[in-house]
Amino acid sequence: LVVTAVKSTEYSKSGTIVRLYNPTNVPISGTLATGFPHGGAEVVNFREELIRPLAGEGSEFALTVAPYEIMTVRILPGKKDVAKVTP
Repeated sequence: LVVTAVKSTEYSKSGTIVRLYNPTNVPISGTLATGFPHGGAEVVNFREELIRPLAGEGSEFALTVAPYEIMTVRILPGKKDVAKVTP
């Protein structure tokens, strides 16, 4: 997985946007881990509108990115524990 952006939200409530890209022709599963307090994470579209909540435990969120997919994740501000991605 390639991290293509880490930025503040532009169109929605406050939070941090992490954009990921799968440059391969096979699905890739990985973990998005935060190093700052948060209130959860959700997959959003490019206008930062909710698609679905992202399941996670503690500061880690499991995700699977389809072949050639660009995935946008919004990390919500909050109380739970710079994002990093590990395949």
